[in-house]
Amino acid sequence: MFCGLSDLQRELYKKFARTGAVKQALSSEGQTAASLGCITALKKLCNHPQLVYEMWKDGSGSIPDSVGNCFPKDFGRTAHEAEHSGKALVLMGILREMRATSKDKIVVVSNYTQVWLYFSHWLMIYQTLDLLSVMCKRRNYSYLRLDGTTALGKRQKLVDKFNEPSGQEFVFFLSSKAGGCGLNLVGANRLVLYDPDWNPASDLQAMARVWRDGQKKNVFIYRMLSTGTIEEKIYQRQISKTGLASSVLSVDEEAPSTESSTSFSVEDLRDIFTLDEKTVSATHDLIKCRCSMQGEAGDSASASSDDDEISKVQKLLSSYHHYVDVTLVAV
Repeated sequence: MFCGLSDLQRELYKKFARTGAVKQALSSEGQTAASLGCITALKKLCNHPQLVYEMWKDGSGSIPDSVGNCFPKDFGRTAHEAEHSGKALVLMGILREMRATSKDKIVVVSNYTQVWLYFSHWLMIYQTLDLLSVMCKRRNYSYLRLDGTTALGKRQKLVDKFNEPSGQEFVFFLSSKAGGCGLNLVGANRLVLYDPDWNPASDLQAMARVWRDGQKKNVFIYRMLSTGTIEEKIYQRQISKTGLASSVLSVDEEAPSTESSTSFSVEDLRDIFTLDEKTVSATHDLIKCRCSMQGEAGDSASASSDDDEISKVQKLLSSYHHYVDVTLVAV
């Protein structure tokens, strides 16, 4: 699901792309902490602006004033609202429709969860899952949560409680790093990958939490990507740089190394830090589909690029059916 940015996200993204930190990253061959810090900030922003707001407010130096001043003066009072994030708004719409029309349960997975905030001598952690939990609580959506802070002795109890057919909790928030192999969440038949991981094996492993022996319902997987942003670049890189096509066919294949999948040239970085504002989906544009974005996909144009990596992306994605006439309104 390619989700458009909110107006605030778009403005923050453009401002950040013009900061000195990004310019420094582009002049350092892409191998320094500066580039990784900028990439991390953009990933946080794609999840929700609140994840960068507190960093700027605290004055830690990670978010310059040229970016922080884009926040409305009253943002602190509405910081947890879904309307500030395109993906959060779509997710709340999915949950609303599920709650109203079915008895299905859903797992929401976040790969990148932690934001470190320094207040005086105390270290606090603010997570994507915290934000989504608050949104669900305000809508009276019952949920359970398992992440790295959950005690080992409590994890199976949470899983068993969620898998109980008569259980009231219909959302299970899961940190992908905590939800490794062996975790069985067949009580849900829907799963949302809220943000992409550089390593395709991590996303595939997350999907397998609900598609396991004992699952009696059809399974639906929702992969959420912010349109025209670094998240689309991560998804495309999964395919072209780490062999996602072969991983899909053989989940037992050795996982690609994180090091190789996060090695960038200056040109790679320049592309990553560029926001494409004129597209509904940069990934859709890449496959040169003739559907005109008005309904189900048509045939894709033949790849004209001599770049084998781009052709690999085109070949895999062109086999997917896609739709644009879908509307979800969160309340």
